[in-house]
Amino acid sequence: IRFWFFLFFYYGFYNFIALFMISQYFHLYSLNWWPKTLGSNFSMFMLWSLSMIIGSIMYYTTELYKSPTAWVLLTFCTLHLPLIYAFISVRKETRNSYRQSLSYAQKLFMYATENRLPSSYKRFLWFCATFLLSLSALVLGQAYATYYTIHGPNKDIWWHPLIYNYSWTCIVFSLDAISDYIVEFKIRSWALTYTYRLYYSMIYFIFYRNLFFQLRSKTQFVVIQCASSLWVMINYPARMSLTFFKITQYFGNSRTYENHCRNVGRSFFIRNLTENVTMLAFLCWTNILFYGANFKFYKVFDNVYLDTEKHAFVSKSSVIIWIIELLCSYITRMLFKKVYNHSITREAVNDFNRYPEVIWVLMLVIIHVLQDMLFALIKLESLK
Repeated sequence: IRFWFFLFFYYGFYNFIALFMISQYFHLYSLNWWPKTLGSNFSMFMLWSLSMIIGSIMYYTTELYKSPTAWVLLTFCTLHLPLIYAFISVRKETRNSYRQSLSYAQKLFMYATENRLPSSYKRFLWFCATFLLSLSALVLGQAYATYYTIHGPNKDIWWHPLIYNYSWTCIVFSLDAISDYIVEFKIRSWALTYTYRLYYSMIYFIFYRNLFFQLRSKTQFVVIQCASSLWVMINYPARMSLTFFKITQYFGNSRTYENHCRNVGRSFFIRNLTENVTMLAFLCWTNILFYGANFKFYKVFDNVYLDTEKHAFVSKSSVIIWIIELLCSYITRMLFKKVYNHSITREAVNDFNRYPEVIWVLMLVIIHVLQDMLFALIKLESLK
């Protein structure tokens, strides 16, 4: 693959979608990050052009262009520029200034000024925190996947994939829980809560799907899927129970039981959505790329990683896993409906009817994170 084709087609389109997605995040927060004199389109074009220029410099001056993590870091830095400009704009508009002048005593005891910060400014600071946290997760995931791709699991040790899967699960779910708490209780935005949950779920599943390339035996596939299926069918119904709800109340949960059930149902719906989207993309891309003319430029299709027999094994195993996931999803939905009288599909339709603007943002999040799945497969060492 020519470097310039990679830069403008692969990375250029990847960065464009990322910038567009970030702009929609700001839109959900009801804040424009771009200068009024330039407008949104020209501002995004300027940032996109800047990333292309830096990518070109990397190609001519360093060997960093051969590292996927370096490109993800470049996107990470590019996406922070809108946040930096928005922060400067908020400061200039004095949204963080005190509502009235301070007395000498208040200036002397600065703790008295803490509660004088406008709530809108505090919400914006929390928004910045979740923004930084979400982008950091993507960089961390890329570095984690790169490390695992290089070293790979031991085909004779069945528990190696479990270490990768569940260590990454703990990391993603921890970041998701922190972001979920901040957005729901500090920012108080249902739309942002929904999109962040989808974002973290997508990040988890793209690296989980790419793990399939590294599995070497049927036992490893069985162990991975059995653990995942049992987790879904036990975890989500148990979390919707009245007993679990009372436990969460003990730790400060202020929701009603009805809202608690809706919250668990939304989490399950998002998991189903990301499971199906990532698996469909995984199967389509791996087969299209494997049988295409450029299969040699994707690291997982190197003879060291994958041959025709291995490709058939991965494809068939993935289809079987998908069927099992669909079956587990159906069983869990029936448990929700029969035991708790809660319909996951009906609740999701009601949510989208109330907040139709979220649908467009969810589509951008899905496209952007799926691009990371494809981006992780490219063998950048082959760029010319």
